[in-house]
Amino acid sequence: MEIVRPARDDYGATVTFTMRKQDETVLDLSTATAVQGYLVQPDGTVVSKEATKVGDGSTGQIVITFDEDDLDQNGEYILEPDIIFATAQYGGTPHRFTVRPSARG
Repeated sequence: MEIVRPARDDYGATVTFTMRKQDETVLDLSTATAVQGYLVQPDGTVVSKEATKVGDGSTGQIVITFDEDDLDQNGEYILEPDIIFATAQYGGTPHRFTVRPSARG
């Protein structure tokens, strides 16, 4: 997963995660009942984010899009995917990234 180093108040950017099992094979998400993520902001606020499966989910990929108020602080953020099935729940590897000050003010 790769994310461009965003500036404060950027929105519309997407992050794609490929979910994997412990043995590193792709986790088939076609029967997942919910795909989501949690964004931890620098002040500790946790924002629940809806995610979208790519295609039918068999590739194990989900996409999370940043909304207008998600990146409203400078500093380090953590984004963690979360997948729910009828009988199990899987948390993905958290991704840390830094939001830089914006030249826009």
